Amino acid sequence: FQAACRFARELLLQLAPAFVEIAAVAFHRDVNAHNILIDRAQEQVPQYGLVDFGLAVDVTCWQRDDDAAAAGANRPSRVGQDGACTWHHLDVGGDCRYWPVSAWVQFLFGWTELEAHPPWRFEYRAQLDLHSLGLTALQVLVEMLPPLDAVPMRGEQEGVPGLAAAMLALQRRWVQYWSAVAPLHARLMDTFHHGGDWDTLKTECRDAAVDGAVAELLQ
Repeated sequence: FQAACRFARELLLQLAPAFVEIAAVAFHRDVNAHNILIDRAQEQVPQYGLVDFGLAVDVTCWQRDDDAAAAGANRPSRVGQDGACTWHHLDVGGDCRYWPVSAWVQFLFGWTELEAHPPWRFEYRAQLDLHSLGLTALQVLVEMLPPLDAVPMRGEQEGVPGLAAAMLALQRRWVQYWSAVAPLHARLMDTFHHGGDWDTLKTECRDAAVDGAVAELLQ
């Protein structure tokens, strides 16, 4: 338990301030466990590093109101095949297992739906990386814990009756979440790699109310 907490804590302590600095220039848009390296030499405090800025966008271009204005800014940024470079029209990036609800809404319904819901709009325009970092830290914590279903609950004697139960509930919730989003990730990757029909995929996800299901699991 102590090791799981230490690794998750260090991840946030080291990378959260880095994201604050990076956000003045760019958004990474693909923060996940595969893009964070760890160095644990000689059992010292783990050292984390962020890699793969292939989907990063210039924050000034990303947050502008239209693509024409962003293109005229003359700043380097990721540009879609149709010339899009603002949050409205640029493809949703990254691993969907680490998306916030706003990214699912953007993917399934488009930017007008985000405009109609200011909290989602703010999250998508400014907090994608922080959300993904938080989920990654949660993943580190939960997956480093032993299977708590098999651990005797001795909290009453040790003075922490609620902690063991809370961690068990968190572990179970993470399993539910990951079991729900992993198949979605597989479908998105299959569509991407094999030139599948995105419209069909989005329609099926909308019919299944994927955005609502993800929102409930993230509560």
